[in-house]
Amino acid sequence: MFDKAIHRDSTVIAQHPHLLLQFLWHTCYWHDCPEAKDHYQWKKPEDADDPSHPWNQPGEKLCDLLKEWVAAWRISPGSTPLLRSRRPSGAPLQSGLLAILRGHEHMVWSVSISADGKRIASGSWDNTVRVWEADTGREIAVLRGHEGLVRSVSISADGKRIVSGSDDRTVRVWEADTGREIAVLRGHEDSVGSVSITADGKRIASGSWDNTVRVWEADTGWEIVVLRGHEWEVRSVSISADGKRIVSGSYDKTVRVWEADTGREIAVLRGHQTGVRSVSISGDEREIISQDWNGRILRWNIGATAQPEGVPQGSDIRGSSLDVLWPGGEVTLSQSGEYAAVFEGIHVIPCKVERSGF
Repeated sequence: MFDKAIHRDSTVIAQHPHLLLQFLWHTCYWHDCPEAKDHYQWKKPEDADDPSHPWNQPGEKLCDLLKEWVAAWRISPGSTPLLRSRRPSGAPLQSGLLAILRGHEHMVWSVSISADGKRIASGSWDNTVRVWEADTGREIAVLRGHEGLVRSVSISADGKRIVSGSDDRTVRVWEADTGREIAVLRGHEDSVGSVSITADGKRIASGSWDNTVRVWEADTGWEIVVLRGHEWEVRSVSISADGKRIVSGSYDKTVRVWEADTGREIAVLRGHQTGVRSVSISGDEREIISQDWNGRILRWNIGATAQPEGVPQGSDIRGSSLDVLWPGGEVTLSQSGEYAAVFEGIHVIPCKVERSGF
């Protein structure tokens, strides 16, 4: 558990090793402290006494060991005060949280991870995009150039290219290793709220508050086509792995499916009662997941014969994680279409997708 706690904040600890005990005191104390159960809400009071909880397990406790260390620290010459939270962390040690990546100077608005899970790109209100090594939390590069907050990032499957969209109305393409700006794509007339890049990093889709979706050639910055049809801001786009199909979600409550080469509208999917804020298309291009501002998630089977204005069979996703979904979360679909992940703030919530009403 000590290793896990250190790994979470390894970047800060590496820069300030004298704070090691401070981080352990803050992170580990509540892991198995008996008082921890008083800070959780239980469906039944007896659930707090479940033997699987760390504070109910026999043997030595981290909290007791840390109390001894802190007591020794406080009487040592030149010691400084140590701070500890008055309640358990929102992501306890036994949770799936692996690391906290620190460096942005303002809110983080978007994240994307490479197909092999080795690299992460993040976009922030500090106008930067940052590239991280997922295993160690090391900051690989800071990509500077946007003149407005970065609302969306997408990283290619191999982790070599990153695309970002900003309030400065541009889409930018970056070399992840060096931070070199490859291209600046101009054409949108309002903030770019969402971007998506194909697996090979050659084609980009972008959605904007100007109600359009645009398709770009990443190497040259050439605008291939403008997709028009949404009646309000486009809040999310997702491009298929081969770059042939695009899905977009808008405040006009619709999800639309497009042919990327021609801009032809393949289908309009209606069913949401509020604006659509996130969409994702599966690897086989037959499954779409969409989420609206009320937190409702729909799964669509668009098939090969979906007609414009048609309403394919859709269903609410049912799953144990859905009771904690928030309206502001991002949703992404696995290539198999079997799993979804919702990102809200610092939390990523995995969900198993189950059909109902088909």
